[in-house]
Amino acid sequence: MSIIVKMMTAIRGVGREAAEDFVDANGLRIFEQEIVDCERGIVEAKFNLSQVVAQRLKIEREKSILEENHSLREDQAKQALSDHKEDIALELSELIAEQEHRLDGYSSSIQRLKDHEEKLHDILKKAVTQIKEYKHELIMAKATDSAQQASTLLSSRTNKIGSKVIDMQESLARIKARQENFEDTDLAWGMIEDQFSKRSLDEKLQDAGISSSESKASEVLLRLKSEVKN
Repeated sequence: MSIIVKMMTAIRGVGREAAEDFVDANGLRIFEQEIVDCERGIVEAKFNLSQVVAQRLKIEREKSILEENHSLREDQAKQALSDHKEDIALELSELIAEQEHRLDGYSSSIQRLKDHEEKLHDILKKAVTQIKEYKHELIMAKATDSAQQASTLLSSRTNKIGSKVIDMQESLARIKARQENFEDTDLAWGMIEDQFSKRSLDEKLQDAGISSSESKASEVLLRLKSEVKN
């Protein structure tokens, strides 16, 4: 029996851990829904408050009508007393007493409704302020969560990114090597072209009987020999 109890306890523990993991994994979604639920509650509370205010206004109107009638009955009772009609004055006094009792009841009801209005108004005001603060907190929490997810994703892909960077560096090096090889080849080709162009020019000068730098060198050599002999 003891083992079964422990197994049931362990199962409850696993269930609790799973529930906690679910809540943690969906914390932002739960928090946002709680804000929505609270906003709906505020709307409902505002409606209830409007009903309380409407009830107070209705009672105040009834009280105002009764007060006018009460004032009229008092004037009538005073007039009856002036006319020495005490029986009518007594009947009116009974009616006036009943009206005053009703007026007291109205006043009491109105005051209770006012107190309830003020309490509801304060609660709603605080709730609205808190909702605004929680909405700001939700925005910041979403931003933080997104940043943390991005950081986690970046960290998990660091090795892949590193290998891709190396691949890109190798590709760039190959591109640069190919470009440098092209430039060297182009330069060598230009040098060869220059050499062929120069030889062709010397040949043309020789054919035209124009001395080149080599013939001038021969003349200088002959001149130096003649000077040495002298």
